[in-house]
Amino acid sequence: MFFKKKHEAKKLRLAEAAEAKRKADEEKKQTEMVRELEVLLDRAEEGDVEAQEELVRCEWRSSHPIRKRRIAANAHMVAVRREYGYAGNLCIRAHARWLKFQGTTQEIDTLADFLNCYRRINIPENLSRMTRELGIKRKYVVRRLSLLVRTRYEELLSQSDDIRKFEELWDFIRRTRSNSFHDSRGKYRYSLALMHAGKPMPYPDSWNDLVARHYDTPSITMFIRQPERGPGDARLLAAEAIRTNSFTQAQIALAYCNNDAKFRAAAGDVLTAELAKLVMRHRAEMEVPAEKVAE
Repeated sequence: MFFKKKHEAKKLRLAEAAEAKRKADEEKKQTEMVRELEVLLDRAEEGDVEAQEELVRCEWRSSHPIRKRRIAANAHMVAVRREYGYAGNLCIRAHARWLKFQGTTQEIDTLADFLNCYRRINIPENLSRMTRELGIKRKYVVRRLSLLVRTRYEELLSQSDDIRKFEELWDFIRRTRSNSFHDSRGKYRYSLALMHAGKPMPYPDSWNDLVARHYDTPSITMFIRQPERGPGDARLLAAEAIRTNSFTQAQIALAYCNNDAKFRAAAGDVLTAELAKLVMRHRAEMEVPAEKVAE
């Protein structure tokens, strides 16, 4: 019994010694880390870029209020430099390209690119610095692009009787609404859009008439402002188109029939044939060749 107690006491002393050593090593390590952190902070504050980057890259932390503030100040300084070094250079190059193409047909694209680069700058210090360096405020770029977009939209709209101008108008409208889309030829396009230029450009009231005229077999998705319709509704639409001799309504009704066999069955072969004759008759009267669109 005596030896057992003696052994347990020795075991306890060894455990206490090990714990004391562990704490001492941990304190020593913490002291060394604090010393290393202080050295890095001193170097960073003296302008040593390598030390500044290391503090951010290695994610140094401290619970000490003063060191915590110094770390935060360094992180902000590095973020400012990184943003200006990347986004700032992009912005300066984009600005130069815009100046080169001012007054040309490429001005909209180069100005949109410039604005997108300008919008990458978010830190207030960098934004003020960039404004001073370029001599132009970001809000002016937005207003200028908005004016150019509106002018180009109206120009294309006035020429939309031409199929090429119509398709250019179509793509242009979609560029003001989305960063990515399938263009009028079905090709996927990514554009750092004209979305930042203000309100999206509207589809004109004559859009469905233009689609009906320019395309021989347009898809139903090409027409705008179409309500949800069932097969019976499509049959009524077809009958109404024939009764009113409406070319556009006939094209829409045919688009429904071509899109879904249920709609075609509801319209029936006779009504569908009448729609086709109506379209052909109007097409002959217009004497304008239509582009064929694959189903």
